[in-house]
Amino acid sequence: MFALGELDWETAQKRVREMEAAADDPKIDEVRISLADASEKFLTDAEARQLSEATIYKYTLLFKRLKEFAQSRGIKFLDELDVDTLGAFRSSWKLGRWPV
Repeated sequence: MFALGELDWETAQKRVREMEAAADDPKIDEVRISLADASEKFLTDAEARQLSEATIYKYTLLFKRLKEFAQSRGIKFLDELDVDTLGAFRSSWKLGRWPV
């Protein structure tokens, strides 16, 4: 058995070439979700669920800080956030209240 469950070598290699070409396709960014879009959708949903004004404010502040952190690290897309990166974001918080 070859790559991806293919039974013959030529078919497997063709499939690998197709996958590599797709990975190099600039259109792939179209399916990635930006942090800005994800934040906006989250806040829109929070408002639709009629969460309290205080809760929405806290989410807005959190996303503002996340945006600043992400920009400082060159992060633009949601899929670029992993557990380690989010841990670094959390570690960057100062004790007490964030300035508005």
